[in-house]
Amino acid sequence: MKAFQVKYPGVEVEVGHCMNLAKDLETKRYDLIITAKPDNNGQFVYLPLFEDQAVCILPHDHLLSIQPYIRLKDFGSFNLISHTDKKNNGFYQSVLKPLEIHPKRFLNMSQPQAMIEMVAAGFGIAPFPRWAVHSLLEKHGLIERNITKGGFPLIWQAVFL
Repeated sequence: MKAFQVKYPGVEVEVGHCMNLAKDLETKRYDLIITAKPDNNGQFVYLPLFEDQAVCILPHDHLLSIQPYIRLKDFGSFNLISHTDKKNNGFYQSVLKPLEIHPKRFLNMSQPQAMIEMVAAGFGIAPFPRWAVHSLLEKHGLIERNITKGGFPLIWQAVFL
């Protein structure tokens, strides 16, 4: 961010939470959105930034910690801690729900740090982009496991009109 600010001192950066990519760009709420959700309808420009993996974080002593990866069906046996409610959660709506996999409970924590603390306290498991949690795991007594044997790839993209 510092390098960006030096190079572009007149650009104001506002960090927010996008719930509707098309609406937020069309209404100029945001000029650019960084997302890993594919939604390329040809209306916007998508600029790939980097590749990542979605991982599941869990306490080191969790029942699933002995598994080398988390199977999708495993999400049906535990509470899912999420950054948003069930109807707006992309992982649930596009991956779990079509397979009729429903977590025991869906716990909505709007702040990522609160999600991490809830997982550490044993309230459930949570999917996260690896880049967002990798450096925090040891500090909180957590581990990460790939989601599915083949992993769950993410491509982060900048999206704009």
